[in-house]
Amino acid sequence: MKKSLGFLALVSMIALLPGMALADFLQVSQTSVSISAGSSASVTTYPPNNLTVNITSITNVNVAYGLINNNILTIYGLSAGTSQITVCTYAQHCATINATVSGGSGGGSGQVSFSQSNITLNTGQNLTVTVYNNTSGSIYVSSVSPSNVVSANLSGNNLTVYANNSGSASVVVCSSTGTCGTLNVTVNQVNNQVSLSQTNVALSSGQNVAITIFGGYSSYYVSNNSNSNAVSTSISGNTLWLFAQNQGTSSVTVCASSVNQCATVFMNVTGSTSNPYFLVTSLNNAQVNNYYSAQLSASGGNPPYTFLLSSGTLPSGLFLNSNGFIGGTPTTSGNYNFTIRLTDNAGRAVFQNFNLNVTGGSVLGTSIYKNGTLVNDQGTVWIIYKNTKSGFANYQAFSDLGYKISNVIGGSTASVNNSGFVITHSNQAHPWGTWIKSGSTVYFVHEAGLIPIPTYDIFLNNGGEDKNVVFGNSFDFNKSQQSLMTYSDSRLR
Repeated sequence: MKKSLGFLALVSMIALLPGMALADFLQVSQTSVSISAGSSASVTTYPPNNLTVNITSITNVNVAYGLINNNILTIYGLSAGTSQITVCTYAQHCATINATVSGGSGGGSGQVSFSQSNITLNTGQNLTVTVYNNTSGSIYVSSVSPSNVVSANLSGNNLTVYANNSGSASVVVCSSTGTCGTLNVTVNQVNNQVSLSQTNVALSSGQNVAITIFGGYSSYYVSNNSNSNAVSTSISGNTLWLFAQNQGTSSVTVCASSVNQCATVFMNVTGSTSNPYFLVTSLNNAQVNNYYSAQLSASGGNPPYTFLLSSGTLPSGLFLNSNGFIGGTPTTSGNYNFTIRLTDNAGRAVFQNFNLNVTGGSVLGTSIYKNGTLVNDQGTVWIIYKNTKSGFANYQAFSDLGYKISNVIGGSTASVNNSGFVITHSNQAHPWGTWIKSGSTVYFVHEAGLIPIPTYDIFLNNGGEDKNVVFGNSFDFNKSQQSLMTYSDSRLR
């Protein structure tokens, strides 16, 4: 009777919302359950269009956990307290069930179980399920059978299963107390069908993940991103990069370029509840008539961040961009104090005081390395721009932007100013100082935009080297195009 009344109440509530049809919601037979530790209760889900339902979050796994099978959610009580279990379809229909558990302090009778007890994968895919350990011992993978069908890795309470060949397999996870649980896995053989290594991803804003595309085709493209404000995408070869931008959900569909074969990944981006903070809190000294640059950076909160001069003044000739870049050529010596405001995407603001000392000087500094030179200094590769260096975070960021290890020279960059900017991935324009090529035209990536080079001798006269030219990307050409480069172009000095 309680289940019927709960369902009717839900239907009545939905019917009162104008412009919304019942089929637009994930309905459940109960929105709250009360059970004792060691017992369980079942909740029926009614997904629109018979979509598959999965558990997306459990607020307190020490109190209760759930298993879902054929749209039936079974909630198990572990110890006294409350927990919220949220279930969703990949089409973003969700419902939350409040579980209240009474009695007991350790909960249950001692068992090992999983967030999903039966999973189905295609060859080449993997899936992570949560292991619930309601015992007093530690857990480990006891057996995988047959091992040629799947392999498994346990990290904490996360069990990742990798589909190697078609067939059925079982993964047994046991506690040191002798209690075990079994995860049943079915692997389907996929021939020339596009599939993804992950189909459900949860990230915090500012994080990213690489997903492998299977199918054997030469190229792929993103055919749909339902919420580009939450997620941005990039494809490199058979790797799909997802970049979490803002809180929300999105369905990203990837297709093969040559045939009508596609696959979809559902992504949930969670926001941060912490305040943002500055990672850079001090600035290097500057010199009159010498080009100066510094890159402010931040963490915490919800990216992207905005930087703004709050009080005080910058040295004459310097500017501050909203992305935190300080650059220009100071014209007057002195000691300058100013405050910069950092604001995240949620509107939270913090302030940081800075001191910048500008010493006297009369001539432009002499370049140690030419613009665009790649220098390996004690294991870190830097790219040079106007006596300033920017570092690559990893090899993938370096290679995906078209740079080659064979063009890197060894040397010291101790006397070169550090911009503070770190190149972390290819989902961006090439850093300043890069020579890029598009068609038969070579451009120089300048702070003001792209400078086209009209002749080869002008390219050489401004320090250009053939080996340092890489192919441009779409992010480069979002920059404004500047006037043609001239002999000994002052913009490059």
